[in-house]
Amino acid sequence: MAIPSGVEQDDTSRRDADAIMLDPVVWCEATQPHIESKKHGLIPFEPFDFQAEIIRAVAAGRAYIIDKSSQVGVSTAVMVGFSHQLLYRERVTGVPLHCHIVANSEDIAVERLLKIAKTVLSTAELPLSQRRNLDGINVKTKNNEIRYYTALAQNYIRAHPSNAAAGRSFDGNAVLLEEVAFMPYAEDVWRSMMRGLDDVENSPTFLVSTYKGDGDFFCECVDNHKALGLERLPIDWRAHPDRDDDWKRRSQMRFSGTIAEWEEEHELKRMKSGEQAIDIRIIEGFAVDVPFLGHKPIPGHRYSKGIDTAGAGRDLTVHTVIDLYVRPPQLVHQKSYPRQSTTDKVASIEALDKKWPGPSFIDGTNDSAIPALVNSRMKTAINFTSGHRATQRVDLLEALQWRNIPRSEMASWLVANLESGLLIIHLEEFPELREALRTARIEEGKKRQGKKVDFFDSTMLANLALTKRIRKGYDTGEKLTGGIPASKKLKELLITKW
Repeated sequence: MAIPSGVEQDDTSRRDADAIMLDPVVWCEATQPHIESKKHGLIPFEPFDFQAEIIRAVAAGRAYIIDKSSQVGVSTAVMVGFSHQLLYRERVTGVPLHCHIVANSEDIAVERLLKIAKTVLSTAELPLSQRRNLDGINVKTKNNEIRYYTALAQNYIRAHPSNAAAGRSFDGNAVLLEEVAFMPYAEDVWRSMMRGLDDVENSPTFLVSTYKGDGDFFCECVDNHKALGLERLPIDWRAHPDRDDDWKRRSQMRFSGTIAEWEEEHELKRMKSGEQAIDIRIIEGFAVDVPFLGHKPIPGHRYSKGIDTAGAGRDLTVHTVIDLYVRPPQLVHQKSYPRQSTTDKVASIEALDKKWPGPSFIDGTNDSAIPALVNSRMKTAINFTSGHRATQRVDLLEALQWRNIPRSEMASWLVANLESGLLIIHLEEFPELREALRTARIEEGKKRQGKKVDFFDSTMLANLALTKRIRKGYDTGEKLTGGIPASKKLKELLITKW
């Protein structure tokens, strides 16, 4: 007996529907979701081979760490996979999708990553029953969440910027951490979110980043991926089918940094740029039980000010203020200024000096006129050098005291005070300084190693008031001490192995 054609068609449709539900690559072929291409605008998403592997890994609930070349389409693939799972995970596994994506800034989390999912879901040829249960997929609206409602679940994809609280109260069962090497509080976010993921088997988990130096949290995760339960998928520039040796040559010609930096960004080679100055966890450990004093001056308190003035090719002048009255001293103010005229620089420094009474240490390395022009009784001009000895002199014409100090020596003084708890910094209040300290390198004879160096230099200048050597002279060979009694908390932290 022949099978009616309608029955055969129904079976075929059922098989197609099952394939679409189970395989996100088949779903892409069937529904034609679009992505935004920087060359062609909106185009149908046709995954590369490595993208197909990533998308299927999302559906299979795999955990990956991906060290990658810049802009090859890894994050796009992850977000396409999460878009498919938003619609089908609960039907296939009985577990709803509660997905969190975390990036180093809100714009990247919301306006780039979540917008990929919005574009995919708003352009895909979805059944009406699915489309009317979707909420938050308008690409013109800056919302931080997409939801898909079914009779049994409220599925969602939610976007967060990275901060100390990003992983708290985490109720998710899927996560993407984007550009982990560039993410503040990456380790805190990872630990918080992993505690939530432990409750659900087969939770899609992706740590994705290009490299930014060696020895950071992302590098530790790559090196220890098996112990962390992660599969590693390294993807360099060659994985992109549109990139060949001609592309490499053109890219290197246009690249603003060194070839070594290009290789770090595209060939997964980590740059080593000297010894890392300090472990951020030490600074946070000392600050955790010390209340922050606030960003305003307190009557009767005395302050040390460090002024790093912008020189040629640099955009920022940075002012840093340390409260010397409290024990231990505490950094209470830091502000950056875009490129200023000489008159504006002098005026802003004099206003700082009036608002925060106490000594000022002014960078005169690139512009010796600035310290001389500032009207202040308690000013010292500082010249950063790359030598080995610190010296001092007096400009008789300007009646101005100068200190010539090796950069590496100043950095060592700052690190000594931070690692001994003799200077407290609440890094959550000063994100630029946190980045500067996290990436700072101490290497003799080298200049300006790390990110946000102006913030680091300004802090080194303000820190000069905390050393006895600055008051007694540089060439006496005395041991560096801060002159501040250690608390019980300090003693406990000093014997902790980080």
